[in-house]
Amino acid sequence: MIRLLLKLSVTFPFRVVRNVLRSFLEESNAPSEEVKASIPGGASSQTSSAPSSLDVVFRPLNNLEIDPDELRRRMRDGNRVMFVDLRDLRELEHGFIEGALVMPMGQLHVRYGELPEHSDIVVYCASGDRALQATVFLWERGLTNVRSLAGGLFRWQIEGGRVIVPAQA
Repeated sequence: MIRLLLKLSVTFPFRVVRNVLRSFLEESNAPSEEVKASIPGGASSQTSSAPSSLDVVFRPLNNLEIDPDELRRRMRDGNRVMFVDLRDLRELEHGFIEGALVMPMGQLHVRYGELPEHSDIVVYCASGDRALQATVFLWERGLTNVRSLAGGLFRWQIEGGRVIVPAQA
C-alpha cells in the first residue's frame, strides 16, 4: 500500500495522496488486527521488529509527523533531537535549522545507515512532502524514531522556528 502511495505521489503531489490516505483512515477507523492479519504481508506474518508497509499505513499520520509547536515544546523540555535536512544543496541558501545533518533526498537510500537507531530524528524539507516520504521509507527499514516536520521548513519559519540563513556573497 505504501509503495502504491509513493508511486501515486510521483503523479500527484504527495500532500494530495497524504490527504486522501488521511480521509480514508478517518472514515474506515482502520481495520481490526484480524483483518490486517488476513491480508498477505499483514501484521501476523511479520517476524522482524520493523513494521511492515501495512502497519505504517494503519498508524495515524500523526505518528509519522510532528507539529512545529510540539517539537519546540519537547525541545524546551530537554528532549534532544537530530535534524536531517533532505533538501538539495542549492536549497540550503534559503536557510536551514542549525546543526542539521544535510542528507539530500536523492542520497537517503544509500546514507540512511548513518542515522542513529536510538535518538529522536526529525527530517524536513521545504514543504514537508519529501520528508513524509522519507519518514515512511525509514520506518519501513526499522527506524521508527523518525518523524517528519509537518509543513516543512516553511511552516517551521512561519511559526517562529529559528533558521540560519547563509550570508550572500
